[in-house]
Amino acid sequence: MNPSPKLNHKREITSYVRRAGRITSGQKNAWEKYWRLFGIKNTKDIFNADDIFNNSNKKLIIEIGFGNGEILIDNALRYPGSNFIGIEVYESGIGQCLINLSDKRLTNVKLINEDAKKVLNNNLNDQIIDQINIFFPDPWPKKRHHKRRLIDK
Repeated sequence: MNPSPKLNHKREITSYVRRAGRITSGQKNAWEKYWRLFGIKNTKDIFNADDIFNNSNKKLIIEIGFGNGEILIDNALRYPGSNFIGIEVYESGIGQCLINLSDKRLTNVKLINEDAKKVLNNNLNDQIIDQINIFFPDPWPKKRHHKRRLIDK
């Protein structure tokens, strides 16, 4: 008789705490209408920025924690010669960003709804990233939280 296999119930370590925020009906509509244009469905595969943006030889700028996307969109308008990938975990912020993106006709912005650590380690690990902007990272001040930090010093 074979012993039953052990199940691994370890929780994945994230760099954020997801707080339940309210998503407005407008933000929900924006998700449904515009996510297919601006969103990157995060998979376990490595993706190539040149393929995502259908162009090559442009600078790749990653914005982590872009909130409602004001700075992300402003930078994308200001620097059309660069590609921007925004990474955010809060659905209401992404919804607001999608609303703001909807009338701008930008082709150099894509959004990811995922933990930035996971994306950087699993999806973009072989890319040449020219710049990373991190907005308001959770501080995780205790010593035992070192594994959650995006920035250590």
